Amino acid sequence: MNRIGHIRQYDSGITIVAEGDEPSIIGRVASGVVRITQTLDDGRQQIVGLAMPGEYFGHFFRSGSAFMYEAATDVAACVFPQKPFEALLASHHGLEHTVMMGALRDLELSREWIMVLGCQNTFERVVSFMLHIHKRMRMAGVPTHDRFIEFPIGRRDIAGYLGTTVETISRHVQALARQRIIRILDNSHFEICNLGRLQSLSKQHWNAMAKSITTSELDSGVPQALKGKSWSQSGLA
Repeated sequence: MNRIGHIRQYDSGITIVAEGDEPSIIGRVASGVVRITQTLDDGRQQIVGLAMPGEYFGHFFRSGSAFMYEAATDVAACVFPQKPFEALLASHHGLEHTVMMGALRDLELSREWIMVLGCQNTFERVVSFMLHIHKRMRMAGVPTHDRFIEFPIGRRDIAGYLGTTVETISRHVQALARQRIIRILDNSHFEICNLGRLQSLSKQHWNAMAKSITTSELDSGVPQALKGKSWSQSGLA
């Protein structure tokens, strides 16, 4: 792999592979986050996934990229030309197995990604999104992320992905901070103060909690105990 791969740096916002282009590279993220988007029929861009450190991006054994791959942050990636990399997979079964296991992991994470979008209200989605990102960061092998969450994309992207507004996300994050479930460190970094409580508010535990929440609270998406002032509009820039 060292013979055919090389490290490339991408500034935040740079398109690595455009949607519809013939994919000429396969990449493995070394640092930073790659945003994966697809164009909807009305022209809007929908985020369909993120590639974290240690994860591959690009298409194997196909022509025409169905997605756009863009640097969500400054990114360093080990980049391989597509055809030589595919030939290497065909001749080295150990590497092929490693890539296949990575693809299965990506499939599992994609299912979790769908579950986040399937949450019934915006409060659930924000909590589930935070837990999903926390898991992804830990899987990337960053030890400091055992207790911390870093939002890898900006607030507008998160709002678009979760189907809500920047203001709504701000209110939900502030509500979690007031209850000391998380602590806001800056615009995109948060310390987890009570992981168990955060998990109890996520989709997988929502049914149990819903018994003690009124219908009007569910309509608003935030339990009464967590309601309050909005988070600063400067958050999640």
